Amino acid sequence: MQVDTTLIRSVIEVLVTLNPKYQRKALSNVLELMIHQKAEEEALSNISPKENKETAIKDKQKALEQEAMDLINLLSQMGSTDKASFMALMEKCKPGIVTTKEDITISIGERHVSMEDYIKTSIPNADYNAAEKLANEYFKEFKDKGIV
Repeated sequence: MQVDTTLIRSVIEVLVTLNPKYQRKALSNVLELMIHQKAEEEALSNISPKENKETAIKDKQKALEQEAMDLINLLSQMGSTDKASFMALMEKCKPGIVTTKEDITISIGERHVSMEDYIKTSIPNADYNAAEKLANEYFKEFKDKGIV
C-alpha cells in the first residue's frame, strides 16, 4: 500500500468539514474508485494483446459490481447465525480474510511557529524585518487609538 501522508491529511481536512450526508457520499465515491482500481488491476493482469484495455476494464468492473450486489442481496436475506457461519466459512477458506484488522493511526498535531518562520515559509520573497517594523508601527497606532 502506498501512503502519501500529505494527501491523507488533505483528505481528512476536507472530509471533516463535510456534514454526515456528504461524508457518506464521499465514502461511497472512494469505494467506487476502489472497485474501479481493483477491476483495472485484475483486467490488465489477464488481458490478451488483442483485447481492448478499456473494454476489459469496464467488463471486469461490471462483473465486480454485480458480484458485490449479489453478495449484498444474499447477506440481506440471511439471519444472524447464517451471516456468522458465512463469515466463519470465509475465514476457514482463506485464513485472515475476515479476522485481520488494520490499525491505522492518524495524528494531526498543532504547533506554534515564530512569526518570522511563518512569513519566511508562507511568503518567501517578503522582507520579514520590514514587515515586522510596519506591523509594530500599525499596532502602536491601534493602541494609541484604543482599538486594541
